[in-house]
Amino acid sequence: MQRKIFTMLLIPALLITLFSVNEFNGAENKTADVDPQNHVLRALLSPAHDAELALSDRVQQELTALQTRRIALFNKLHSKDSPTQREIAHQEFQLQTDQLALSLLNVSQRAVVIQIQLRTIGLQSLLRPEIRVTLALSDTQIQRIQGLSHQRTQLSQGANAIEQSQLFVMVERRIYATLNDHQRQSWLRLIGSDEVPVALVQEEVPKETATEPKETEPKET
Repeated sequence: MQRKIFTMLLIPALLITLFSVNEFNGAENKTADVDPQNHVLRALLSPAHDAELALSDRVQQELTALQTRRIALFNKLHSKDSPTQREIAHQEFQLQTDQLALSLLNVSQRAVVIQIQLRTIGLQSLLRPEIRVTLALSDTQIQRIQGLSHQRTQLSQGANAIEQSQLFVMVERRIYATLNDHQRQSWLRLIGSDEVPVALVQEEVPKETATEPKETEPKET
């Protein structure tokens, strides 16, 4: 109950700023007919999220129809545009489709969408002003996260899909390591999880072995 209230209090601010096209993993494939569906709509139509979203048959049908209409409209409006123009239009179109899709949901379902998207973006979303304040990040932590995020962006250039996935996990672990226990609990509430994702703690070194053991000098006899 407390987690639900905690997330709902952030909905108005998060819905405005959360869904930035370039922050999600796995950019849309660019084909002759660009698919302008956004990541919100993709998440809503994914069977993987059926249980937590609990969408009615009517809403699912409306979302499917929305997807079909938006794809057709985008291709009709921008079929003669240059690739650059289509890319610019595609980003704006996604944001508009986000709002249309979200308007079909109730408050609880919107909260779940936020949780899904935060899990998708990962801990780099801590740089969002609303989340930064919620977790009470220090200036030192923010600088560290910004540095890791920048490092990931640079190393991702030219990397293949497997390398990018490995890099994402590595940066996630390092960002997670900058948080204190209270901040980690706040993050788990935001993503709607009771347990720390395994990927974040696989390489954590136990505190008692975190430093090299000092050699003990032999006692004088």
